[in-house]
Amino acid sequence: MIKALHETFNFGLSLLFKVSKVAKSVYYYWLKRFKQPNKDEELIKTIKAICEECGYIYGYRRVTQSLLNKGFKVNHKKVRKLMKELNQN
Repeated sequence: MIKALHETFNFGLSLLFKVSKVAKSVYYYWLKRFKQPNKDEELIKTIKAICEECGYIYGYRRVTQSLLNKGFKVNHKKVRKLMKELNQN
């Protein structure tokens, strides 16, 4: 929101920080964080592919085993979390 106001109306960042009561460090932290690519993107694509192959009947344990067989180093807890976020359970 701060970035949009700054770019659209050319308000100074220091003014926007004061009005919104957001620290400058927090603003730059979030800018940096959103620029980073999702580190789990390849894992998510593979999970979706495995679920489609099996007709969405595999649980997180079988999906984890399939990922391990394909060479991914992944914990079952991470697979369970990602499947829950993707509604693949």
